[in-house]
Amino acid sequence: MTARTIDDVLRDLDAVLEETVARGDRNGMFAALYRKVTARVKRGIEAGEFDDGERMERLDVRFADRYLAAYRGRRVSPPPSESWAVAFAYAERDEPMVLQHLLGGMNAHINVDLGVAAAETVGDGDLEPLHADFERINDVLEELTDDVVATLTRVWPLLSVVSELPGELEDELVGFSMRRARDGAWRFARRLAPMDAAARRAEIARVESRVADVGRMVFDPPRPAPAILAALRSGERGSVADVCRWLLDRPAPEQRAGRRTPNRRWTDELLDRFRAQGDPGADAIALSLLANGDIDDVRALLRSLTTSDRLPATLTPRARALIEREAVPSWADPERLELACEVFERYAIPILQSLLYRSLPELYALGDGAEVLHRSQQIEVLPHRRIRETLTFVIEVMSPDALEPDGLGVHHAQRVRLLHAAVRTHLLARGWDPRRPPINQEELAATLVTFSGIVVDSMERFGIELSAAERGAWMHRWNVVGALMGIDDELLFADVEDSLAMFAEVRRRHHRRSEAGVAVMKGTMDFADALLAGEALDGAGPMLVRHLCGDALADLLDVPPADWTSRFVDRYVKLWDGIDRRQDRSVLVRKLAAATGRRFLDKLADRVDNSTWERVSRRFEREHPEARG
Repeated sequence: MTARTIDDVLRDLDAVLEETVARGDRNGMFAALYRKVTARVKRGIEAGEFDDGERMERLDVRFADRYLAAYRGRRVSPPPSESWAVAFAYAERDEPMVLQHLLGGMNAHINVDLGVAAAETVGDGDLEPLHADFERINDVLEELTDDVVATLTRVWPLLSVVSELPGELEDELVGFSMRRARDGAWRFARRLAPMDAAARRAEIARVESRVADVGRMVFDPPRPAPAILAALRSGERGSVADVCRWLLDRPAPEQRAGRRTPNRRWTDELLDRFRAQGDPGADAIALSLLANGDIDDVRALLRSLTTSDRLPATLTPRARALIEREAVPSWADPERLELACEVFERYAIPILQSLLYRSLPELYALGDGAEVLHRSQQIEVLPHRRIRETLTFVIEVMSPDALEPDGLGVHHAQRVRLLHAAVRTHLLARGWDPRRPPINQEELAATLVTFSGIVVDSMERFGIELSAAERGAWMHRWNVVGALMGIDDELLFADVEDSLAMFAEVRRRHHRRSEAGVAVMKGTMDFADALLAGEALDGAGPMLVRHLCGDALADLLDVPPADWTSRFVDRYVKLWDGIDRRQDRSVLVRKLAAATGRRFLDKLADRVDNSTWERVSRRFEREHPEARG
């Protein structure tokens, strides 16, 4: 998806940085440099340093969109940009120096993207009025040169000697001058400006090819340069994360007071520690009820939690304060929270299908988690209620104002947190092993993955590829919800890949066949079929499970084998792939998709609450008397 404002650009660059730093991907280094330049341009626009700030923002956004499109399409064949393909290919290799990676990115971005962006910014208008502001960009870059050299000095200490020499030796060492590149970009823009679309495409392709050759020279110069560069490379210091942090003038993680630091190494030792922990704050409330009364008080709390939108009125002031003291965390980013809502509206149908046909089965395949659900049916967790509660929860926490201080999503998350505590207390009182309490921190974090990273992964299996910013925003919102639900900060996720890595370890530790898992899976599929009119598509649910989860997990849960409806799934994936591509290309299509999603969610919310759902539920219970527990 393309950026619309300079703030969108900064948000997208932050998402690229989050992705690349987590993977140790050297593409992150140019993204950090570019983020620094973009932030400085934004400050210049706000300070009135340019003749036309609005026009400069349009230029900056178009300029950035070319880089972001190239980054997102780097795995596509053919790539969207030949010059960027060179830079991305060499980022996979260890030999180039940090300086080469930065110059490789600048080569593609300035020598191609800047000229194209300038011509596109004025469209059919006159290019020349842009020239003065275009030149002022040079001043911004020169202002940042000393900062970049200081960063490179930390990476390569010998540069501190080189940078003290007179003249422009730093530029001459690499045969590259930003000012000369900018002058060349302006000449390129002037050539493009009067051309028609076909001529522009041909000229851009010609320049792309030439700039790609320059990029290859930057990364793979003729002898004896490779031997010299290899010797210099051996003296470099710092990881990708360090270089990005130095470029952005950010403190080390351990210096960021009050910032959560998500764990990225999911060892057995770590997971075992959290498997032995419940939620002390919420558990204290349920335990106090048990200490002052009996198990019937806990059952009464459970009933009130499953029939009310907010915390029970009967809670004591102390208990209410205990559960409400964890408000929306201070690190929550309103812009990212809002972007996640936009994603939910535009892709509501496949997201909810991902939850039903991927997230729930993944949880049912975790032996102890399935046992909790199966045993807690005695306290009114039935298949149709499980689906209803999941849908209601997701719709509420993803609504636009849900995570405001008194938002419905905040209350719902707190209510679910207390419900979990009541279930823990109930099952522990009935003999559950206290060394691994039910709905423990490991299980809570695994459940959070099924709402966050696994949903993003499932959308990709539906043919939908979110942008880096959208992926990051989705994870961020669910991290906030996880914090509200009492999940330890150490178990919140850095990004999609981090969450999937955690879940892979959970699968290794706990995936197993269980009668409880088979039973709750059958109940879920039967009820999902009951929601569909007629029997023609009864096989569609199992086929979606097999498509999203894979045959191994489906077989573990006794999901029916593939039948003719697998052809429907293939066509369905192609449908969403096409819808996603159209959204990427058109703001109008995105707005239409969001409006359609909102209408769908409103109707679904009404159906969850009205007699239609109850009628289906009663029919389901008549046909499956065992579900009544």
